[in-house]
Parts: sequence; C-alpha cells; structure tokens
Amino acid sequence: MPRSIQDILDHADELAARFENYEPDDERPVEEYLLQRAALARARSERQIVDAITAARAKNAHGHVSASSSAPPPKQHNSATATSSPPTDIGRVAEPRGAVRGRFGTPRRLANIERLPFKVFVASLVMASELKLVSHEDPDPTLVREIVVNLVAANNEVAPPENHRPLAVDVRLDGQLVGGTAGYTHWGWLFVSHLWVDDAHRGHAIGSQLMTAIEQAAKARGAESAHVDTFDFQAFEFYKKIGYRIFGQLEDYPTGHTRFFLQKQI
Repeated sequence: MPRSIQDILDHADELAARFENYEPDDERPVEEYLLQRAALARARSERQIVDAITAARAKNAHGHVSASSSAPPPKQHNSATATSSPPTDIGRVAEPRGAVRGRFGTPRRLANIERLPFKVFVASLVMASELKLVSHEDPDPTLVREIVVNLVAANNEVAPPENHRPLAVDVRLDGQLVGGTAGYTHWGWLFVSHLWVDDAHRGHAIGSQLMTAIEQAAKARGAESAHVDTFDFQAFEFYKKIGYRIFGQLEDYPTGHTRFFLQKQI
C-alpha cells in the first residue's frame, strides 16, 4: 500500500531512534545487526527521496498558474500534427513523458534506492567498515574448518552433495614405507594430491602401481576421471606416460619453472 510522506518520515525517525546506537552482542547476533542497519540506511535514503520530491514540488509551484486565473486558455493544436502533454500541477513532480514511477509514487530516476536489492544495503555497510577484517598469518585450524563448513553448506544449496572422502595407498618392504600416494574423491572425480617413492626403490614401477591402485579404489567409489598437478621438476613426464593429459599450466611457478595440471579418464 502506498505510504504518505509523513509515514516515510515517521518510519525513518523510528528506525533512527531504535538502531542508531545498536551494536551486536551475545543477544544481538551480527546478522540481525546488519539487517537492522540496512533498514536504517534504506529509511534514510527514503528521506533523501522525500527531500528531492519536496524541492521539486516547491520549484514547480513557483511557476504554477492556478486554474482560477484569468489567463487565456491554451492554444488548440491539430491532434494529427501535434501531441499534447498532460498539465503538471503542484501535486506531482515534473518528470519526462513516459517516466516509470517507483514505489510511493516517486519517479524512478529519483528513487534509485528502489532499484537495488536489499542485500546491496548490507554489502554497502560492510564496505563502510561495519565489519572488522583480520588477516591471520597462522590461522587457527578451527577458523579454517568453520570457513570450509560454511562454503560446503553454500555449495550444497546449488549442487549435488560433494561426498568428499580422503583416499591413500601405501607400499612397504619389511614393514618400512617405501612409497605412497594420497588424495580424495570428490563429485565423481579423483584428485591425487601427493605421490612419493623412496629414491632407493625407484625404477621398479612402484609409482605406476600406486597410481593404478588409487585409481581403481576411486572407481570403486564411482569416480570416472582423475586429475593431478605437478611441476616440470617433479613427475610431469611420468603422469603423461601413464595417460594423463595437460589441461592447464602456470608459468614461473616457481620462477623459472612451470606448474602443470593434468587429467585422464579412469
């Protein structure tokens, strides 16, 4: 329902009184705080719109000719050769012909606030330093885990469940570890993050056996493809030999070297 100008002013004053000094605490979570601050920002913007309307009306009224004046009637035009515009009175803001009006009857060109989603106000508050940003050189694992949990929850709203599961294969000789590979399955893919073979046991196809074993284990989970990344000084040629193909690379990572990203169907 359209609101009167006084309703808008009263609403802005009410929000200012309630939330001007509103701060988040244990009983007022930051999400609620942001929403209330956004509501206050919106109300203030509505007041700016009202000020613009009032100023336009005052300007329009200054040159308005009353209907009861003795001025002669306007000159008539042939409707086939001229287009008449409706008269503008002090009850409306002068605006271009065909202008789209927003809520509260304000011209859309004035009511820019009405074009913006409500979340934009929250974002603007964040950009205005309503929130504190802190860099962590040695982040607490709990913080990292909380970030990951929230990201996964957001992913699950628009994509199938990730079904992230770690996976590893090792090989031993007389109980001693001589090689291993590790990674995880994720959204139907295997990612091999690490592959290592002891120097004394290289040249005996242990790396190939490890890769075959981890790929087969991933297939048993439903994975159909695998991807890895490596460097030109690591196992780049080895991965190509066992069927992996390049799909991306980063130069000078580190300086003077290349990091490669490879994939294959399993």
